[in-house]
Amino acid sequence: MTATRDAVGIEHPNHGDLDGIERRLIAEFDVNVPADVVRSLIADVASGFDDAQVRTYIPILVERIARDWLRDAVGQTG
Repeated sequence: MTATRDAVGIEHPNHGDLDGIERRLIAEFDVNVPADVVRSLIADVASGFDDAQVRTYIPILVERIARDWLRDAVGQTG
């Protein structure tokens, strides 16, 4: 199950939308992780919030969870 931008409740690109998250994480992990894997991870993480009633912080949480997962996967710290 993958989330769409509407399902995540992101309406304005300045609010940390999924595209911005994708760009940042792809740039950060481009050496170790293919872009399609990053996109898939972000969609999977975002889908976990599909039923959330409070949606304000979902982009922040998605980015944080995905970044932590990617760091663990490639053995980065910090």
